[in-house]
Amino acid sequence: MSHDAGSQLLAALRARLVADAALEALLGGPGRIHDGPPRDAALPYLAIDTVAGRPIGGVGLDLVEHEIVVSAWSRAGGKREALALADRVDLSLAETPPAPAGHRLVSLRLDRRDARLARDRVTAIATLTFRAVTEAP
Repeated sequence: MSHDAGSQLLAALRARLVADAALEALLGGPGRIHDGPPRDAALPYLAIDTVAGRPIGGVGLDLVEHEIVVSAWSRAGGKREALALADRVDLSLAETPPAPAGHRLVSLRLDRRDARLARDRVTAIATLTFRAVTEAP
């Protein structure tokens, strides 16, 4: 069941972010939210890098804890644009949490936020790590 919960959560999270007009404007248009870092994609973009889950329920409980990593990539000079994208992702998910089909989102919280320059010293990457718990009906 945890695999299904993870795929449904990923689909709901992606749909939520794609539907955010303010985020789309920051990204410079549609089609810039990906399930992982794409090859040769136009910057800026978002990548949902990781969705990992593990069962945490007990007898009669079908709870799954998920770790979700979303990265904002930019080459606008410095980390400012990547951090603005990360801030919008966090706000968007807080305002309207994703609703995974066939599961109830029990909780979603930001565990970690960081930003760095890639090895090329030009590309900035802001990373958000979320913790979510889902429950099967």
